[in-house]
Amino acid sequence: MWLSIPFDYSLAPYAVTAIVAGHGVLTTLALALALRAWRHPRLEWMQNASASLFAFVVMIAAIMTGHRVGGPNFERFVLVGFFGMTTGLVLLPLTTPWMALVTFVLNVCFVVSQSINPAVDGASGFLFTLYCSAISVVVIWARYQINRRQIRATLSRLREAHSKRLMREMAHTDALTGLRNRKAITDEFARLIGEARPGTVLSVAMIDIDDFKKLNDTLGHASGDEALRSVGSLFSDFARTSGAVCGRIGGEEFLALLPGAGAEAATRAVESLMRDLDRMNLSNPGSRVADRVTLSVGLVTASLGEGRRHHQESLMRDADLALYEAKNAGRNRIVAVAASSLNDDAA
Repeated sequence: MWLSIPFDYSLAPYAVTAIVAGHGVLTTLALALALRAWRHPRLEWMQNASASLFAFVVMIAAIMTGHRVGGPNFERFVLVGFFGMTTGLVLLPLTTPWMALVTFVLNVCFVVSQSINPAVDGASGFLFTLYCSAISVVVIWARYQINRRQIRATLSRLREAHSKRLMREMAHTDALTGLRNRKAITDEFARLIGEARPGTVLSVAMIDIDDFKKLNDTLGHASGDEALRSVGSLFSDFARTSGAVCGRIGGEEFLALLPGAGAEAATRAVESLMRDLDRMNLSNPGSRVADRVTLSVGLVTASLGEGRRHHQESLMRDADLALYEAKNAGRNRIVAVAASSLNDDAA
């Protein structure tokens, strides 16, 4: 609109007032309002309303300039404004009701321009208005179809992405407990060791449900599965509250990784986990320890880096040996040990 000012002036210098007022002042104000509204995506109604206002102002500016210039140029100014704004309907992401409103505004302005244009008689003006209105209706229909296709394509992409995410989760999730499966927890274990900075503390807890086979034998496998699901839910809550990474590595055995937790902090966290399990009072009448589900825990803590290195396999072995000691000592307890490590020189 600004670039049209010098061209319009060269065509009709006597109409400079209308040209500047319409193309310069009015459209600039409407544009400023529209830009302000479109900077805030959450204000959708303001975006649509500002687009409608802008279309109306452009048509008014075209009618003002065309009326002042007069003659056949009147029609040309109005057509430029009308089809310029009609093109805008295709480009702007307006909702269908607002597109219809903008089209209605454009057509009303066009009818008004035909009624005050002395170069247009009644019959030709009426037919030309119908012709232009039909084009605007086709534009709305085309934009509506584009919107529908975009929505369908977006939904299709979202469903595909959701399916892929579910497949990735299923590949890394234990189906019974909802925790990480063995591959996922060991991969995370390897990542924590590989990315650890010197001096980083990592505690590893190997956890086993006491006398789980007796639970299955006494209450049945359905009760055993329900107990595993309950323990899995407990570990999920434990992960959220303690920052631990938990997974089921097979049968009734679980692995909990506590990055940044020293031996004392890790022991307190696991003790809290065991107290929460005790409050759940999951029945295990065949247990040699208690009449409810209990846990035995082997805990190992390592300080990574600082001239010594720890392997994932060695930490798993240390935790497993500590778990074996906990079982031999009577179960339902924690045995914490220091990690065995290798000097870099020896390795």
